[in-house]
Amino acid sequence: MKNLSNIVGFQVTWWACILGAANGFPFIGPVVMATSLIAHYYFISSDRNEVKLIIIFTVFGTFVDSLLTLSGLVTYVGYYGPGSVIAPLWIIAMWSGFTSTVNHSMAWLKDRLTLAFILGFIFGPLSYLTGQKNFK
Repeated sequence: MKNLSNIVGFQVTWWACILGAANGFPFIGPVVMATSLIAHYYFISSDRNEVKLIIIFTVFGTFVDSLLTLSGLVTYVGYYGPGSVIAPLWIIAMWSGFTSTVNHSMAWLKDRLTLAFILGFIFGPLSYLTGQKNFK
């Protein structure tokens, strides 16, 4: 039941981030994500190592998405202001939500690194494309 709650929570928060930003409310997703992560901590896992993992991957994801933006490969809405070089908060929130699935609903991939790489290679870009289509 916890894994189901974990993946459903991630899907709800992912869409809240995308649709909030696409409709001019870029802070809705991060608020929903923060609420979901608090619920995750209290009801799914209160392991401090998981909290550290979420923080580390959120920082890593922010770095990657900020580099993608600086390179011109990706353009986002919902920035902090003109000249901003950091990925928007709703993207950062999505990284933290994704990381919360690693030890739970996606735990079945832990011993299948090749499959995890292949799925990430396919579905990582697809998630960007899905998000992009919601902005057009």
